[in-house]
Amino acid sequence: MVQNPLYTTSVCSLLTYGCESWTLTDRVMRKLNNVNSLMLSSITGRLIQEEARSTTSSFDLVRHIRIRRFRWLGEILRMHSDRLIFKSTVFQYENNNLGSLTMDVPQHNNLIHLIQLARDKTHWKSLEANIPSHLRR
Repeated sequence: MVQNPLYTTSVCSLLTYGCESWTLTDRVMRKLNNVNSLMLSSITGRLIQEEARSTTSSFDLVRHIRIRRFRWLGEILRMHSDRLIFKSTVFQYENNNLGSLTMDVPQHNNLIHLIQLARDKTHWKSLEANIPSHLRR
C-alpha cells in the first residue's frame, strides 16, 4: 500500500470521480493501470513496471474502482424496483454489456437471486474479496 495516504485520498478520489458510470473494458483498465503505475513510480521511486504488477504494486487502482462499483451495485439492487437507476442497472444486467456496472456480479441463478444476495449487506461485503486484480502478474 502507498505509504502516503494523500495519494489514495486526494489523487485517486479525483481520478476516479464518477467511476461507477464508466464502462470498464480491458483497454480502459489497462490505461488506468498505466497512469496509476506512472504516478506511483514518481512517488515511490520504483520502476513503472514494478508498480504495474500485482505482486509488487503499491496500490491496485483498478481493483479499488471495481470494488467501489460493486458496492454501488449492491446499493442499487437494494433500491425499490421503480427507481430509474434500478431499471437502468437491470437493463445493463439483461444485456450483459461488456464492462458495465454488473461486470463483477457474484455467482447467482437469476436477477431475483442476485437482488437477494445484495440485500444481505454482510454477505455482499464479503464478496468484495472475490473481485480480481487486473494487474499483470
